[in-house]
Amino acid sequence: MPESKRPWVDDEVWMASPWRPYPKIGPEVTFAPYGVTDELYNLYQIVVDILPLLLAGDPEDSPLPGHVILEWSEKQARLHSVAERLHIWEQHLPPYARFDLDDSSPVAGPLVDLQ
Repeated sequence: MPESKRPWVDDEVWMASPWRPYPKIGPEVTFAPYGVTDELYNLYQIVVDILPLLLAGDPEDSPLPGHVILEWSEKQARLHSVAERLHIWEQHLPPYARFDLDDSSPVAGPLVDLQ
């Protein structure tokens, strides 16, 4: 799939701004909105390949007409490839796109959505 041009420059990805939960006002935390959006974009490039693979196979099993017909072994190989891409993406998340579940400090909401 060809990659779309992203609407910001690389330097903006690192910019951080304060984030505060709403409507229940809590402590302010540092948040890198462009960086998290960039990681969401990377995630979406992987996710877009999952649904067609899940629906691929026997035409009688699919709710969509005209879907891809794949043998079971080919479908499993492609799903494994997508799972590997997802694992690599998760391993390479930058620090501003991660948080520690054991830490009780507040976390920016969009960062929770990314996880």
